[in-house]
Amino acid sequence: MVKYTPSITADIVSMREVCGPIPLKVILENCLLNKAQRIKIFEICRELQAAFVKTSGGFSAGIVIVQGSSASGEGY
Repeated sequence: MVKYTPSITADIVSMREVCGPIPLKVILENCLLNKAQRIKIFEICRELQAAFVKTSGGFSAGIVIVQGSSASGEGY
């Protein structure tokens, strides 16, 4: 489970408010997250209607290959 779920949710809600009608892109550092954490954050992004979810900013060491792009979290 994602330890900071309320904080992550609050951050995304705040950014959606700032963006207004502009589509919101959430950038995750997937190499720092395990599978359960990635799925939970993808669910939060879907629930909060983020327009885009980018799976890496390229600033962290490591690589994670995301096997699917299903909104249901299948393949992640």
